[in-house]
Amino acid sequence: MKTLGAWVCTAVVVFSVRSDAGATRKPERDLTYGPDPSQRLDLWVPPAQGFPTVLFIHGGSLTSGDKTDEDYRDVCLPFPAAGIACANVNYRLGPEHPWPAQAEDVAAAVAWVRTNIAQRGGDPRKLVLLGHSSGAMLVALVGTDERYLAPHQLALDDLRGVVSMGSIMWDEELELALTR
Repeated sequence: MKTLGAWVCTAVVVFSVRSDAGATRKPERDLTYGPDPSQRLDLWVPPAQGFPTVLFIHGGSLTSGDKTDEDYRDVCLPFPAAGIACANVNYRLGPEHPWPAQAEDVAAAVAWVRTNIAQRGGDPRKLVLLGHSSGAMLVALVGTDERYLAPHQLALDDLRGVVSMGSIMWDEELELALTR
């Protein structure tokens, strides 16, 4: 996967946020949203004020995957230029951490972003979940089942949207065909 252009365009239209084109801040890495070493996120923030935030949740069958994997490490790069913050979220993996630890972690990451994004210029009322593969299942679940958000005093209305992407992130054969 080389670009998230369609998602960025959709998010910009949905949120109607003014962009400071080309201006970016350095990402904040490995921010802690829980006590486990896996409960970390990287946060990219635009220079604007009142911006929305996308929380990206990686795939990996709930047993593997990491925000630094080749398919996921650059997923947040296009968002700040469009005036949107992006949090790339890791979560506890099974089988070491049995279900529903993964869904609970997504909800905890939402709570952390909601609590902390305003001090970085963001609007805590503009949160969107974006997930790939098993991350798509997690965002769909957290975005539709209030029992995961409730322990954090959050409700489904605290999310502006959910994007569940089940497609592959990278198709090496297609990439090779396009470069020939």
